[in-house]
Amino acid sequence: MPTYTDSNSIKKISTGDESGTWGDSTNNNFDIIDRAANGFVSIALSGTSYTLELSATAVLSNGHYKAIKFTGSPGGTCTVTLEQNDKARIYMILNSTDQTLSITQGSGANVTIATTKSAIILADGAGSGAAVTDFTAVIGGIPTLDVAAGTVSASKAVVVDADKDITGF
Repeated sequence: MPTYTDSNSIKKISTGDESGTWGDSTNNNFDIIDRAANGFVSIALSGTSYTLELSATAVLSNGHYKAIKFTGSPGGTCTVTLEQNDKARIYMILNSTDQTLSITQGSGANVTIATTKSAIILADGAGSGAAVTDFTAVIGGIPTLDVAAGTVSASKAVVVDADKDITGF
């Protein structure tokens, strides 16, 4: 009877198991690892609810991907439910739909991502009370540059247009 890793459900092959067929399981495991490490998928949404599948038995699923771009026209705020509420996950989410996304894992906190926005989210995997946190908000955003014309001053960024050079500051 096979066992699986906690986070990604990678199949653990015991000594002597799957004689002559272990290559298929191993290749599938590598595909899961690849998706979890740096994989990207684009998912088109067409309704106001979507379940992001995450297999518990080493079946390739969209929930294994690290980065997910949601597209489409859901027709209203779309609730994206992370299927396995007992698995902690970190996802990079890009909302390219025309509606807001609400990411949920259990009865705990959810994350809302406005249209054309993105977030790094942390799903805590706490079971039925699982919560999702906007990790992007916790670490803070990258400050934006004020590119309006002005006086050069210490500790400020300088943007030079195409017909200038940087000599003489």
